[in-house]
Amino acid sequence: LNESENLPLLAKELSLLGNQFEFIFVDDGSSDGSRAIIQDLSRDDQRFIGVFNEHRLGHMGSYLRGLEKARYDNIAIMDGDLQHPPDKLNPVLNLLSEGIDIVVCSRYNGRKFIGDRDKVRGIISRVAEFLLKIIVRRCGAIIDPLSGFIGFHRQLTVPVKAEMKGNKLLPFLVVANPGAKIGYVNYQFTERSLGQSKIVGSGSRFMQNYIREIIQIRETSKVYAKKKR
Repeated sequence: LNESENLPLLAKELSLLGNQFEFIFVDDGSSDGSRAIIQDLSRDDQRFIGVFNEHRLGHMGSYLRGLEKARYDNIAIMDGDLQHPPDKLNPVLNLLSEGIDIVVCSRYNGRKFIGDRDKVRGIISRVAEFLLKIIVRRCGAIIDPLSGFIGFHRQLTVPVKAEMKGNKLLPFLVVANPGAKIGYVNYQFTERSLGQSKIVGSGSRFMQNYIREIIQIRETSKVYAKKKR
């Protein structure tokens, strides 16, 4: 959403990766010219594929639209703001090929955060992670359970619906696939140099929506716990 400043730089880095990838850009109703940039990219390189939401669907709806378009069994999800380094996609693919079911690209080495981030964003992220871990026990052992940079196999259960208002797919994957093997790829977090963080920019509204999301994750966890029995 509204990443026109970052898209050319992101595409340049992605283009250096091998032909074993396809790159699906899901534009969620941007108003800054992102759609035209994605269309140009897809004309120049067949690995680049554009998916355009005619109205704002949010993260979950956009994830599902991207998954519908994907042709391969190994899936990676990342943001378009260059805070998720494209050079980590090959390590993600390697782990998935070795039998790992879910790959978490983590901003932590143990408990230590790797990199620098805005203090406000750091506080929000820590509080959000703490709440998730105490409310949803299955997420308690996950390092960086709110990472938005993940990889997984297509055959895993993806228990989200387009109308859901959450932001993070990883916790839903974890609770819906209790036997999944989880692996990690560490990366150094850097603040975006272009555009505005959606988290810092939304403040208290983000936390209100996030509480609702945790409740959805907890209810999903209960459903799949019953199915396991």
